[in-house]
Amino acid sequence: MGRVLARELGDDAATARLDAFAEDLEPTWTDGAFAFGFGLKEEHPRGQPNGTMMLAEALDRPGRWAEAIRPINDGRFDQPSVSGVDFPVLGLHQAAFDPDSETLCVSTYAASPTDGATAVLSSACASGRGAEFGRCR
Repeated sequence: MGRVLARELGDDAATARLDAFAEDLEPTWTDGAFAFGFGLKEEHPRGQPNGTMMLAEALDRPGRWAEAIRPINDGRFDQPSVSGVDFPVLGLHQAAFDPDSETLCVSTYAASPTDGATAVLSSACASGRGAEFGRCR
């Protein structure tokens, strides 16, 4: 965890010392996967210690972990959304809201085709508040 904190807080001296120490923990590639052996001589790498070490490897600059866990506040939860989809009868392929045009575009498909029907992708858009649906461009 020291490597994670040193990187997150931008302590270059501590990061260098801890990275040098990590080189002695048997970093290896096996069957396309990277892991640390920790000198344990085990057949499979330990998950939790390797998870912490991988987190340190992923932090490429100070403050990155804080960015990753910061609450999302970009307005997406205040925008129109789709609810009440009758799955598995109807599947939702994509729903995207364009705030500039106040348009919600929805693409659906037949999730459980019956009577020999085939899945057909259908799209519709609604512009403005309470607008009627029409075909997407």
